Amino acid sequence: MFLTVIAFLLSICSAYADENSDGGTPLAIPASPPAQPQPLQLTRSSSQLMAVQQYQRQRLQIRGEMSFHGGHTTFYSGHRYRWGGVGMAVHSPVTTSRTWGVYQGPSRINVPDFLTMVGQTEQSRLLSAEIARAERASRAWYTTAGVGVAGMIVGWVGYNTATTRDDRITFNNISLGGLGLTVTGLIGGSFPAGKATRLQRVPQASMTSDQAQQLIDTHNNTLRESLQLSADDVWAIESQRGR
Repeated sequence: MFLTVIAFLLSICSAYADENSDGGTPLAIPASPPAQPQPLQLTRSSSQLMAVQQYQRQRLQIRGEMSFHGGHTTFYSGHRYRWGGVGMAVHSPVTTSRTWGVYQGPSRINVPDFLTMVGQTEQSRLLSAEIARAERASRAWYTTAGVGVAGMIVGWVGYNTATTRDDRITFNNISLGGLGLTVTGLIGGSFPAGKATRLQRVPQASMTSDQAQQLIDTHNNTLRESLQLSADDVWAIESQRGR
């Protein structure tokens, strides 16, 4: 009977212990902190790095420019009176205009070379021929101005060494004729010279900025493919433009 009572008490204690074990607070065991995500490491080979650097050197891009005009002073003088003279100075104000140019790296590209680089060889040839014609016309006019300067010198020397009135009149006319040739040659040569310079250095004289940008995009895309660069590589370079 005594053993039966003890067994009954032990069974009750065991059941009570099981209830506390299921519903109580479990034993706290420190857990290791969760692993932090590691940043993605982008690795490039030396060949990829060289390709990116080569793309940066050879790519074409449009950059804005600022042109300044005027700012010169013109003097007009005359000798109205025997004992003195009168004069006037006219100052031209400086004006600015926004333009653009094509660059390869830090270097500015003239228009014929740009057309050749983007595959427009026929257009480059025609433009170069037009520039050459303008330069020949400019040289012809400037040669005329040179002949006029020579005539002015001959007339001045002859006038100062002449001994008769008729000789002075003749050499004076030679000097005046030389002056006319000089002025005409300088003015006539400035127009084709300016045209040649503009056609060679100013892209907007022969194309619009949209046309130039389309040619540049095609050239840069072909360069990217030849260097086996991804679009992300090029985007990383182009997105830094102007920073």
